[in-house]
Amino acid sequence: MKQHIHISDIQAFLQCRRAWNWSSNLRQHLTTIQPYEPFYFGTVMHKLLEYWYTNRSLVDGLTYLLEQPQSIGEFIGFGNQLLNHYLTWQTTSKDHFADVNLEFLSCEESFTVSIRNQRGNPSSKFDYSGIVDGMIRHRLDGKLYIHEIKTTRSIDSRLQQLPFEMQPTAYMLAMQEVYNEPIAGVIYTLLRKKLPDDPDVLKNGMLSKNKSIDTTPDHYLACVRQHHPDMSDQAIRTNYGDILQQLLNQPNRFFRRVLVQRSQAELDQMRTILYDVARDMTNKHIALYPSPGYFCGNCLFQQPCIAQSNGQPIDPILAQHYTRNTRLD
Repeated sequence: MKQHIHISDIQAFLQCRRAWNWSSNLRQHLTTIQPYEPFYFGTVMHKLLEYWYTNRSLVDGLTYLLEQPQSIGEFIGFGNQLLNHYLTWQTTSKDHFADVNLEFLSCEESFTVSIRNQRGNPSSKFDYSGIVDGMIRHRLDGKLYIHEIKTTRSIDSRLQQLPFEMQPTAYMLAMQEVYNEPIAGVIYTLLRKKLPDDPDVLKNGMLSKNKSIDTTPDHYLACVRQHHPDMSDQAIRTNYGDILQQLLNQPNRFFRRVLVQRSQAELDQMRTILYDVARDMTNKHIALYPSPGYFCGNCLFQQPCIAQSNGQPIDPILAQHYTRNTRLD
């Protein structure tokens, strides 16, 4: 039987073999029993957007999340608020990759394709499997795109990482085989983990026009209309047109949709990497050493890793805090 290799597993293997040994479907395949809060919010947003793009229902997505064992209501409520701001942004967006120009073909689409060896033949030992957040057909250019959703603390920082990530390259390689046509790129929807700020109310009854306010033009305008329900559109332009124009002129700090593309040379190289790393990962005798770094702060396996480094038993920790993972990727 072939073994299934996932891009998240490859990235985990290349980052830290000790943590990979616990998380990998090829090894112990563990995850935390309790939802891991740094990652849980991303799960919430993925599920809410899946329900929205599948049947245009936020209520069904919220119901599903709240019914899950170990759900975190605070994060679900926050996700619902953020998603409402997101939908307002998409309703007014005139960007080339705005929702109005996109046909969402699928959400959470799983795949399994062959990993090919150096001769270009399918491997007899392992396949490449995973789940893409969705597939999109652009209504204007007719091209096929992958859709990926990422939550982040900083839009700008996340943008700097995208050119160097393996995931879009590996996904493009797989989905062009699944759909039997070229993939024009990966459309990333980036969502910042923060709600837009409300403007302060001044002593004269007007709203603050502080240029450093951390908000969106849509939300600021909504606050103006709520605070001044009888103010005409002309009066709004006169009193608040300058701050609204400033917010419109700057990049959106909360939501961004960007296209990541890969050359044929990059796709060819990824095909080789998949095979080479898959051989290492399936080697039963591969060394399992830790690779300490900045990423340790968000690792699921901090407790057993520290214990093992200190020569302490880790089986009680694994039994108490971890369980078998059931998700593919």
